[in-house]
Amino acid sequence: MKISIHRGLSELKLLNLRIDKSINALEPIGRYKLSQDKIIGTTDNKKEFEERAKSTYDSIKDLIIRRDKIKRVIVLSNAMTKVMISGTEYTVAEAIEKKESIEFTKSLLDKLKSQKRVITNAFTSEMENMEYNLEEQIKIISGNAKEQNVEYIKAFSEGYKKRNGYEIVDPLEIDKEIEKLEKYVDDFESEVDAVLSEINATTFIEI
Repeated sequence: MKISIHRGLSELKLLNLRIDKSINALEPIGRYKLSQDKIIGTTDNKKEFEERAKSTYDSIKDLIIRRDKIKRVIVLSNAMTKVMISGTEYTVAEAIEKKESIEFTKSLLDKLKSQKRVITNAFTSEMENMEYNLEEQIKIISGNAKEQNVEYIKAFSEGYKKRNGYEIVDPLEIDKEIEKLEKYVDDFESEVDAVLSEINATTFIEI
């Protein structure tokens, strides 16, 4: 029987629920008092309990076999079926994996943004303080003199800035890198779900 990947995935979800429910309900072993033909904790007699235990157990095994069969065929199909996402070719399996691993890229992007913000804010504050202190030094140097030595003050200011100034070190060219990573993440995430939904609806597997 042929079914779409989409239908196969839906059946897998249902099978997972049925398997969990059946395992939780399974009573594979019990006990009873010899003088009473009732399994303790149930309303079943010995024969009914045995039949129900075997039936439930066999049903669980059949469900697991069915689930494994569908899962295997889907995995094989995903490994061979190719899709295009934001200009890059992936197998469906690679695209599914990329949906998870792109979280690392997003985490890296967040780190770049946060560090840029922290360093930029600190740099701005430090430079403002340096400029303020320079102005105070110039006031002291100038005093109340009517005539100020402009060249001396200029030279003093340049020297002061070289000794007390700050500079940002940006080996990654962080603005360009942030822009590049943002585009990569946005392009992939804007397409991947739609592309996978479309391919899952149009790809058929034999069960």
